Amino acid sequence: MGVFGKHRLPICVLRFPDKPEGRIVTVSKVNDAEVWKRKPGLTEQITDLLVDGKVIGSYRGAAAWRLPAFPIGFVGCALNSAAPAWQCAATFMRDFQSVDTVPNSVDKTKFDSPASVMLGLRKYSDGDLANFKGFALNEPALARMADEPRRVQDQVFATLERILDGEPVAPTFNMGYSLSLNPERLGPYAERLVARLDKLWDTPLTGDSRETDRALATAASVLPPSDFQKIADAALALVQRPDAAQRFPALYLRAADAGPKAFDFYKRAFLAEGKATFDRSLPVLAICRIGEADPETLNEMKRRFQAAESDYRNSFYKGSLFVTLLKHGEEAFLRDKPLFQNDRGWADALLAGRGRTAVGPNNCTPREMSHGTFFGKTLRPVLASVRGQWEETPSN
Repeated sequence: MGVFGKHRLPICVLRFPDKPEGRIVTVSKVNDAEVWKRKPGLTEQITDLLVDGKVIGSYRGAAAWRLPAFPIGFVGCALNSAAPAWQCAATFMRDFQSVDTVPNSVDKTKFDSPASVMLGLRKYSDGDLANFKGFALNEPALARMADEPRRVQDQVFATLERILDGEPVAPTFNMGYSLSLNPERLGPYAERLVARLDKLWDTPLTGDSRETDRALATAASVLPPSDFQKIADAALALVQRPDAAQRFPALYLRAADAGPKAFDFYKRAFLAEGKATFDRSLPVLAICRIGEADPETLNEMKRRFQAAESDYRNSFYKGSLFVTLLKHGEEAFLRDKPLFQNDRGWADALLAGRGRTAVGPNNCTPREMSHGTFFGKTLRPVLASVRGQWEETPSN
């Protein structure tokens, strides 16, 4: 987050292409590299001011690598790849300290560096920074920056229009995430998103085509509930294709919102027992979202829950089984069952009735998912660990 006077903008770098009107003053440290040779004794430090390549002033200071009161020695060898050769050395730990060379006539609370002393550049006090109002010459650029998010969103949606029209256009950077920031705006595109994914299914996933595939699937997975219901059946048909769970896991989960009609598909996927821990969690979480399961499925979930060891490798899978069994009324079974140690407080919070949504316990997910894709608000957990306590996040 950038803070510029009265503006607070979500930017990291602000660059101006303007060339300064006046002459440019360059500050140069002459022998700065000598410092890191760690020579004993004082090392002279020279700071030059240059205008048009000519030195107009020099500031000479000094620094030294000083031993502490109780020196600690180091002996060792390292491979110098530049030589190449092994080089060994013995030395003592030392601290680099600059010698105070600011003249007594200078107010050190205002001028504390060679450049500030020579140029008369007063440093800002805490009060100056707290009440900083910015500079008038920056106002046009800052006003433009304030409107930058809207322009970027317009650009991303313009690119989406071209992709949905079938144009061979490259997606914008991190397009799926950008689209997910404005799910309400995606509503009118719902049917076209799934239709385009269907047409792209047989496209080799390399480079831009892979990113386009991810972006469209992410956009479809973050649609508001009323808009997603328009495409729920089409999305369910799409995710039943081979490898769909790996290709777009977020949409694979969201397709469970098609309701009870989706249960048979996810049950078959669950009973097939995938090898990868994350992949085998997906049909479990989908059944949680559906809210319907038969005794055979629930009994198998309980068996797997007890069979899975309580260590970090099984943490996400056991957590997936936990929220799904809890959604289906198996609270008595889950109490005091072994979990990965860090999940115990989380489980106790869920058993106490915290972190519930209309979808299910913790929004039917153990914790934040990554898996190389973006999971929108509709698929994110409610509970988050805050200073050792599990609390409900306001975003959900």
